[in-house]
Amino acid sequence: MGNVIGSYVFGASRGIKYLTLNYEIEHIENPMNISAYDRIENSLNHLRELKIKMKNFQDIGTSLEIFVITRCATHIRQITIDAHCRIDDEGFCLAISRLVSMQKNLCSLRLTERWADVATPLIYKAIQTQSESLTTLEFCEFRNLQALLELLSNCPNLETLFLTEHFSIQNAQEMYDSIDYLPPIHIKHLKAYNILFPKISDFTLMMQTLIQLSSKRLNTIMLQFSDSNIISDIGQFCPQITFLSLTITSNELHSLYSTLPLLTSLDYLHLVFAHIEGSIGYINDPVLPSDESLEKLARSFPSRLKYLAIYFGIPPYKRPIFDLPRSLAKILGNIKNPLEKLDIYNEMDLTLMCVIADYATEIGGLKKLGIVDGWRNEELFERVKDVIEVIGKAYVFGINYNKPFYINRS
Repeated sequence: MGNVIGSYVFGASRGIKYLTLNYEIEHIENPMNISAYDRIENSLNHLRELKIKMKNFQDIGTSLEIFVITRCATHIRQITIDAHCRIDDEGFCLAISRLVSMQKNLCSLRLTERWADVATPLIYKAIQTQSESLTTLEFCEFRNLQALLELLSNCPNLETLFLTEHFSIQNAQEMYDSIDYLPPIHIKHLKAYNILFPKISDFTLMMQTLIQLSSKRLNTIMLQFSDSNIISDIGQFCPQITFLSLTITSNELHSLYSTLPLLTSLDYLHLVFAHIEGSIGYINDPVLPSDESLEKLARSFPSRLKYLAIYFGIPPYKRPIFDLPRSLAKILGNIKNPLEKLDIYNEMDLTLMCVIADYATEIGGLKKLGIVDGWRNEELFERVKDVIEVIGKAYVFGINYNKPFYINRS
């Protein structure tokens, strides 16, 4: 059946622009084999976006299909390779490197770094062939920092670096110690969230290295984990950033007090207050920031700030003793300049909405309020409709807000 459908699709098509090869589906009888279809060259000549999904490496046929695509499609602008399995096959790595290096104008590339270490030079060299056109690079399960830094220094037009999923970083300390001798990198947007890593210290060193090497070029920083060293580096090396998203605990508040006033161009701030895993006491618990600390945090916001987004990642057993409306009121009541937009990622209720409505009334009105649920509730809407111009869904960029945030520092 697969070959019959494939013959029809590729035979009748005037040009396929979007193609997904899904090797995650098991037990398909007579799966498609694109190399066997007539007029495949004409069908793939207009291909602009290619996605390859793999749960288990299949066989040599997978590599052959990629080689066929490479022969027929050299104007792909976006490539995604999601391989959720260990790739030890030399032919597959060669096929991927060939696919990337043969493109004329590749703009976006997402790779899962699950290949053997010996294949790293081959694949990174292929990526570097796209140095003039590549603007977005995303790595899942990232490992080799040295190879990445060399690549980034040779990609002058690369704007966005996105790192996600499992990290097992090599040579983080070595690269950080050599930072004075490394060439600058050119990224404008640094994003690392939905991440897992065995050593927080390596992740911190890696972020510090990237921040310092990109220095005055960064406009956006989005990190699902940050500590005082990272936050201090942001203030010292990136005072020009306009968009900052950080996951913090109370341990990082003192660093924020001194860093935020330095960010004079900052107009968007997104803060996730995380819980420190293993902390079970109710007294001086880092998950419960004091009223004084929240007031001081708000007073440190730069004067240009117009867009604030907040999430308190409170564990279920702490929610009965955490007064979320009061905490939000302490922040809003101490911001020096009025906000235009506010996003709240915690569950909305009437008490919390009243705090927002009081703030909006005091400053003369909010342009936009974003919330993750309850925004169709008529009672809530009636409470704020006269002081908030637009009420809608909060912007969610890949972070799961349906569970508490935990930071394990062990």
